[in-house]
Amino acid sequence: MSPSTAKKGSALFYRTLPLMKKIFLGAPAGRRGKLPPHLFGTLLCLHFHGRQKMSAISDRLGLSKPLVTQHVNRLVAEGYFRRFPDPADRRIIYIDITAKGAKYAGAVSTFFQGKGEKALSSLSANELSRFVESLETIHEILSRIDCPEKKGIPLPGGKR
Repeated sequence: MSPSTAKKGSALFYRTLPLMKKIFLGAPAGRRGKLPPHLFGTLLCLHFHGRQKMSAISDRLGLSKPLVTQHVNRLVAEGYFRRFPDPADRRIIYIDITAKGAKYAGAVSTFFQGKGEKALSSLSANELSRFVESLETIHEILSRIDCPEKKGIPLPGGKR
């Protein structure tokens, strides 16, 4: 790929991000104030990927460990997460989502998915198919960039 193509792809990606944020994200209606939006990523990380060490959360979200520690401290204080030591090595601390956290994360996830479905419902069947195929391709490529040692990361529906 030529440097000009990479430059064009990068510019297009950064022009697309604000549109995706506007269309697909935002604080759930009726839930404002329960948790600030900047904590949703950390909450959903454990909701979708389960118990993890702090460093794994940091790596998965692409955030600094001190920032993730702040997020986790807040989520523990609010009762959404809990910390517990590894039984085999008590120096290792895991973070897990509580029942309260899972319930709220499920509601947040449902809200975001519903918002996306509503936005996409205005597309024709062909446009929707192209959109989904494009996102699958973007997910696959970004996953390879993030983890170059992995060749084909499975996507929903069994596609690679």
